[in-house]
Amino acid sequence: MELFQAKDHYILQRGERALWCSRRDGALQLRPATDLLLAWNPVCLGLVEGVIGKVQLHTDLPWWLLLIRQKALIGKLPEGHEVCKITKIAVIPLSETDPQDLELELCKKHHFGINKPEKITQSPDDSKFLLKTFTQIKSNVSASNKKK
Repeated sequence: MELFQAKDHYILQRGERALWCSRRDGALQLRPATDLLLAWNPVCLGLVEGVIGKVQLHTDLPWWLLLIRQKALIGKLPEGHEVCKITKIAVIPLSETDPQDLELELCKKHHFGINKPEKITQSPDDSKFLLKTFTQIKSNVSASNKKK
């Protein structure tokens, strides 16, 4: 299912239905998928396998939305129902703050042509260059302060 972030809600959509979760109080509401058009600037964050629920660790702390990022099939029941185990989850704060490092699978419908990059890190050469530049700036500032 697709996970959307809007100004006031997180929206989980699959097929003709969407689960809206308020970012203010965690209230859940089942709505038609077409209501996505009513959300304020919805942005697709990626795909999730399912919803675990919402949790608040302490009354003074915010609510968190727990989502299933990845699952693994461990067997099938006689009627053909699949039994899966949860292998990865995503934890999203139900607040005004934006979620960080969700590492969700990108959906092909909204992220077409985008290859999921690995975590962006500086190469060692870039770090050396930045350190050299910073050192040069420091020495120039020190030299100009000595002249005064």
